[in-house]
Amino acid sequence: MVNDLAASARQMTDQFGFRVEQADLTVRALPDDLTMLRMRRLNQVFELVQGSDNVLGHGPIDHVALNAVDVDSAVIAVLAKWGKLDSDISPDGAADIPEFWNAGARFVFMQGPGTARIEFCHKIEDDARRVQKLKVNLAGHDHIGIHCTDVDQSRSFYEDLNFKVIGYFLIPTPDGDIPVCFLKRGDFCVELFSTPALRNGQIQYAETPLWNALILEDGQVSAPKELIGPDGELINIIPAPVNAGFYMISGGA
Repeated sequence: MVNDLAASARQMTDQFGFRVEQADLTVRALPDDLTMLRMRRLNQVFELVQGSDNVLGHGPIDHVALNAVDVDSAVIAVLAKWGKLDSDISPDGAADIPEFWNAGARFVFMQGPGTARIEFCHKIEDDARRVQKLKVNLAGHDHIGIHCTDVDQSRSFYEDLNFKVIGYFLIPTPDGDIPVCFLKRGDFCVELFSTPALRNGQIQYAETPLWNALILEDGQVSAPKELIGPDGELINIIPAPVNAGFYMISGGA
């Protein structure tokens, strides 16, 4: 949900390069009665939904991650357009996770609408051919981050939805390890991670999450159905062409 759909749409266009999918609409002149707006950047699509005045906050669907060739340059570009770093995760800018993949990963978290988290990430091992193929610095979908209490329990749940594990890592911290599991279904990926703070009951999810639901378009289903994940994440499965992917409902204030 978002508390101001028009302002959220302008932010996603101006700072992150998303575009409205509806050809007859522009973020500079949205109808006053509009309640939902579908936006796209390459193969990452989400829906902004106008909500009530409920207090919004972070939920189990923690972030949307976009693939970046140069994370630091992407940050500079967003900051130049009055964007902000996520002060809880990346107050000092981009950092490295050496435990990921074969050569580590570089990442940063930015503030989307209402402080909804948007990550830029880059796998260090990615070769020149992949970089050349992207043709842009900040590309499309990399993964959807899901903050979970038990990674193995969540992994089993998503495997039942035909996701396949592509990586499992442990990030050591002074408070305890953070297990991280990446799973893919086609070209789309989810990241399951569990922090010591969540496992110890120090984090309470917001009643109205910023990233509200994960919408999976599936060419094999004939009617919509709704699932609830192990940590209360909402998953909507709807009929769609076989080549469709994940579409997110954003939140903001």
